[in-house]
Formats: sequence, structure tokens, C-alpha cells
Amino acid sequence: MASCQSNCKQMALGILMYAQDNDERTCGAYGNSSGNPVGSLRGPLPPGPVTARTSWWFWPDMIYPYVNNLQLFTCPSSPGGVRYDGSQQALAGSHTAPGRYLAWHVRPAEMVMIYDSVSIRSCGYPHGFRLDADGPWAYCYGTPAVNELIFAPTSAYRADRSRHNDGCNYAFVDGHVKWLNNTATYSNVNPMLANTPYWLPQ
Repeated sequence: MASCQSNCKQMALGILMYAQDNDERTCGAYGNSSGNPVGSLRGPLPPGPVTARTSWWFWPDMIYPYVNNLQLFTCPSSPGGVRYDGSQQALAGSHTAPGRYLAWHVRPAEMVMIYDSVSIRSCGYPHGFRLDADGPWAYCYGTPAVNELIFAPTSAYRADRSRHNDGCNYAFVDGHVKWLNNTATYSNVNPMLANTPYWLPQ
């Protein structure tokens, strides 16, 4: 778990360094890159250094120059591919828009920015955010699910995604990292409401 927490810390610092170089604005959770023209999904972009995507880049691709280590994006407890996700609320962004200004965050020490996930998603929300996990937006919504039994037996969300002792590692907007039990971070409120702990403490 310590190695995973170190990964989260370095990724969070990479995002903050990116923001320092980009008018105090984070990279988007997905989509925004200097090679992606505003108002289009035209491509191809050069392959992302982490995901190899050419239609748009995810946040790991955009912070790679600041961390310069592909191994950061794979949790030692779950090898193979990117095993972290970025909070859409914390980073914002879209296919063509940049991320959030750091000044937008009024309680950065309480807002999740990066977290353990079964894989990277096109937009990161809390586990439990939507119950139609097999619906058309399945890849936007959260893993791990703390109450796996609510999902159909055939659902990928049925599996227990708690990688670290019934919880996950979380990096916050201020750069600190800590482990939290999944019961602390579970949120099934849709749409997201202000003052949702950890996800929208505004």
C-alpha cells in the first residue's frame, strides 16, 4: 500500500506542477491537450505517452512530462494498465476544454483529486454515483463500488474493487495522500450536490 500511496503523491504533485505552468489551471480529467483543437475532436494527436490515445489525451498523458515514470500509473497491487482515475469534480475538463483553476477549490485539503480505480475512466465520479453501471455511461462512473451486491451478478461492478484492506488510496487537491475506507467515500447522489464529502466539498 505504501508504494501505491507514493504513486498517488507523485501524480498529485505532477498535476500541481502542470497547473503552475498553465495559468494555475489543472489538466482536465480527460480530453484537453495542446494538440486538440478547440471545438472539435479532430485528430490524430501524437499517441499519448501513457495511454497511447490519439483522439484525446487523459490526465496521465498530460502530466507525464512532470513525473517521467510510467510505473507510477500502475498500482503494485493491481498490475497492468492505468489503475488510477481523476475526479471530474476536482479536475473538470472535457474533450476540448482545460481543467479547473486551483482558486476554484475552497477546501482543497478535503477534495479528492486522484484515486484507486480498476482502470482509467473518461470521467471520474465516486463509486455508487450511478446505479445503472451497465448503461451507456458505465465508463464514466465510479469504481470501486462499496455495496457490490446491489449490482446484477453479471455486472463488472459486482466485483470487490477494494484493493487495500477494504479501502483505497486518495490524493487530494492540496497534494496530500491518505487511505480511506470505502464506506467513507461512497456517494450515490446524482446529480452531485454541494458539500458531498470528499467529492464536492464546496
